[in-house]
Amino acid sequence: MNFCWKTGANGLDIQWTALLENGVEIDRDTHTAFAGSSPNFPLYVLRLPFRPAGATYTIQASVKGDGGTASNGTVYLPNWN
Repeated sequence: MNFCWKTGANGLDIQWTALLENGVEIDRDTHTAFAGSSPNFPLYVLRLPFRPAGATYTIQASVKGDGGTASNGTVYLPNWN
């Protein structure tokens, strides 16, 4: 998944992202990154080795505004078909 800052006075400090299957964490990518006005798109890799029928998935992340909350952007997720 990628965090893509678009507009706003503040960037986004990212600590980690996690993938939950039916509410249980199954993978986590832990590294610090920044999504802001510099041309970078932090990449977090979450592995899904097996996809059971009927399972539900949630993405969690530890993020905070860098100096405030004026930050807008998009989180891009892969197509897990």
